[in-house]
Amino acid sequence: VPTEVGAWSAADPGVARAARWVDGLARGRGWIWIGAAVAALGTGLGLARLRTDVRVSEMLPPASPTRQALEELDAVYGGIHVVPIEFDTGAAGGVNRLEFLRYLEAVHRFAAAQPEVTGVYSYAQLLALANQVWEGGRPEGLRLPDSALQIGLFVAALQAYDFPFLAALSDRKFRTTQLVVRTRHLPASTYLRLVRAIVAEAERTRPPEVTVSATRGLHAWLEADRRLLRSQARSAALAAGVIGLTMAALWRSARLAGWALAANGAAVALALAGAGWAGVPLNSVTVMVGALALGVAVDDTVHLLTHWQRTRRAGGTRREALVAALAVKGPPIVWTSVVLTGVCGLFGLSAFPPVAQFGFLLSGAFVAALGAVLVLLPTWLLNRAD
Repeated sequence: VPTEVGAWSAADPGVARAARWVDGLARGRGWIWIGAAVAALGTGLGLARLRTDVRVSEMLPPASPTRQALEELDAVYGGIHVVPIEFDTGAAGGVNRLEFLRYLEAVHRFAAAQPEVTGVYSYAQLLALANQVWEGGRPEGLRLPDSALQIGLFVAALQAYDFPFLAALSDRKFRTTQLVVRTRHLPASTYLRLVRAIVAEAERTRPPEVTVSATRGLHAWLEADRRLLRSQARSAALAAGVIGLTMAALWRSARLAGWALAANGAAVALALAGAGWAGVPLNSVTVMVGALALGVAVDDTVHLLTHWQRTRRAGGTRREALVAALAVKGPPIVWTSVVLTGVCGLFGLSAFPPVAQFGFLLSGAFVAALGAVLVLLPTWLLNRAD
């Protein structure tokens, strides 16, 4: 590795190519900054479109019959997402107490009034239907019975006929019951907010002996995925901080480290913006692109800028140092990026969509990082006066 100015010859083909590249960057720096500004605008708009919710059907390939059936059910038949909210009365037979049934009916009505909800099913609704049949099918008969005796009669009739929904809405001892809320697909934040609102209303109005819980259903998985998403985002931020401090200590220049980190961070942001434009969700798998791409891509920047700084300290001009660095480090940077892009692109062959999306995003991040290292950073270095 040349460490002094003049240790390399302008007649060397690699040096000549590097010199032509640097001169081309110098001539086109205005267009490069205009292109960078346009890319920054596109990145901002793409990041604004990036969604962080998870759809169950998106875990299957687009051509999967199961996925197509799920999407058809969601679009036509009122949604495939259900959350069971469990009510424990604390005593056998507690579900059949009139006070509790009126409370359950009030929670049922609150849930049904939410605009995102397409269906609500509860034990109170079942008894109201039985009462309507008892009163000859009149519309105004769709209400809870007025007496414990009627409730007992309806429960006995439901048990005698082995009503199919009874086991789904209450246990055999009538101690616990479930309120089942159904929706179409919603963004994760909206869905979780809806579930929390219904549970909060149930908690606010519940009798003292009743406990409310919602530990099963899609929302539990969404909560776990969002926790992983937040954890991975923190990991990416921590990785960026550690990398920046390490480079600042290596080069003894916070400004140089900041530019190197910004260039590679912009490349990662551009790849994530591409996900936003393509409609690829940022979930617990694809979010790993940030930390991985930044950690690997910044390696090329370290090689290039370390060589550049070494030549500068030996007395070379910015142009001479840049030509020397690109002549020595340029080909390895290009080929390592090609290899990494190709290897990560193989993930795109996966039948599991999040893994395929992860591979494509990571490959895109490496390509963008290569552009940042060979175009943006050299242009910035040339822009500064000696």
